[in-house]
Amino acid sequence: MGAWIWFALAGVGAIFELITLNLIFASLALGSVAGGVASLLTESITAHTLAFALTSVLSVTLFRPPLLRYLYRKTPISNTGTLALIGLPARTNTPVNKNSGLIMLRNEPWSARSEQGEIPQNTDVVIERIDGAIAIVSPMKSK
Repeated sequence: MGAWIWFALAGVGAIFELITLNLIFASLALGSVAGGVASLLTESITAHTLAFALTSVLSVTLFRPPLLRYLYRKTPISNTGTLALIGLPARTNTPVNKNSGLIMLRNEPWSARSEQGEIPQNTDVVIERIDGAIAIVSPMKSK
């Protein structure tokens, strides 16, 4: 079998691997590359097939399990976007009440509201939640 057929099979295996993402077709593609290299080195179809089979089996048994563990490892859950702002300290720029207010959060001005009455200017607050683009704040508890 010509080397180009082995390399074409490797390409097809790579495409299927991109679709399935389970590393089986990657192992078959790697075996096809080995078959193609063997085809370039010798005319023996037995050698081509043996190189394909051995490389495929070895890659499935030796490389696939640790690679799958690496790909599907658990990553710690981290809050992103507005969820990352909850619990952060801020400081009021203007008095904050249930209708209006302005705070400095991470050196950026934010519109803010308070559900606990009016909070005076220059008071340390904590972000309770984000409602759209408005931070809902409460006074920071004294330690």
